[in-house]
Amino acid sequence: SLKLLDFPGDVDMVVWATACGRASTHLSYVLEFVNPGSYFSQQFACSDQGLLPLYLCVCLVYWALACRIGTQFRDASSMPATQRVVLVALVLVTAAVSFNTIHLALYGVDGEGIVAMQWIALVVDSAAQLLLLFVALACCMAWTLARPIERGLQVKVLMGVMTVAYVILVVVPLTTDTDEKSLIDGYHTGAGALLMAL
Repeated sequence: SLKLLDFPGDVDMVVWATACGRASTHLSYVLEFVNPGSYFSQQFACSDQGLLPLYLCVCLVYWALACRIGTQFRDASSMPATQRVVLVALVLVTAAVSFNTIHLALYGVDGEGIVAMQWIALVVDSAAQLLLLFVALACCMAWTLARPIERGLQVKVLMGVMTVAYVILVVVPLTTDTDEKSLIDGYHTGAGALLMAL
């Protein structure tokens, strides 16, 4: 194992492998290119520099916020329904940010991380966004402010359509062959237009 770190310029390496006699020679090697610098920059691409410190700060802020709000609302049964939904969404966002932070911390070590944790974070974050979408819908319809929810079947159908559209919106960018996969790309699909119309 040979590691070349912090060389000021180009490095030329020559490796000779010989076989004495009739024995065959097998040579295997692994090239790993990392950026110079600390743990926070070695494994990350230039466009991802600073991502891990950002997620660490955001994770701390979310955990502090979740703990603060959690102590204020220990008795969830006395809270209005929308506040309970917002509290659940905050817990889900905190979990998603925590999963992404763990993935990035491990990515900083080996350059791979845990891809399954990144997918779990995406699913949990999507669930949190969907809950906040429901709260926004409830506030727009003034269900939480002045009157109780009427026409329960209509509400269930509307929220079901929103859920299906949002799931399609999340899945479509991930299944396409584009290099940049983001939720923004999904808004250019039919599901995105339906969700914006709702």
